[in-house]
Amino acid sequence: MKKVQMYQTYQRKYPPWSIKDVDHFFQEKLLAVRIPFDHPELYHDVFMPSKENTAGVYGIYDQAILYLLQGRVESIHDMEFSLLTKKSTRYNLDDIDTILTIGALVVLETEDHQTIKGCFIGGEMNLERLYHVVTYIAGVPELSNEKLRDEWITDYLKSVQEVKRMGFVGGEEV
Repeated sequence: MKKVQMYQTYQRKYPPWSIKDVDHFFQEKLLAVRIPFDHPELYHDVFMPSKENTAGVYGIYDQAILYLLQGRVESIHDMEFSLLTKKSTRYNLDDIDTILTIGALVVLETEDHQTIKGCFIGGEMNLERLYHVVTYIAGVPELSNEKLRDEWITDYLKSVQEVKRMGFVGGEEV
């Protein structure tokens, strides 16, 4: 199948998630802590979306989830992921500096206040898989065939495959 046809198929098959569904996914599946937009330690650097275009702010620091997002654990179905999940101690951390040191701060961007468009990820770790999750959740943008660029199709298809490899499929899971 040609990339354009695959892109259009994915566009129909995987529409953008609502902000409510994204919030649920981040809190329930990625075990993220929701951080208020007006948190006193939350700074806005030039790469973060403006407050008006922020759909949500989250701290991710659960060890099993971080290992998954780093690629140290391949899937949520791996035995190592299950063992890490059982050992995990859950605390409600809201100290931004600590989150940035041991995990990631995620600021989701929106334009229409219904779906997300992109994200800012801050922290010490390389969490490329988190970008794939956000790309997948954001869905395929509406573009005419003339505006489709080969690398956009390739990137989106890579994100879909990476999210499937992590074990998130169907429904409100990726």
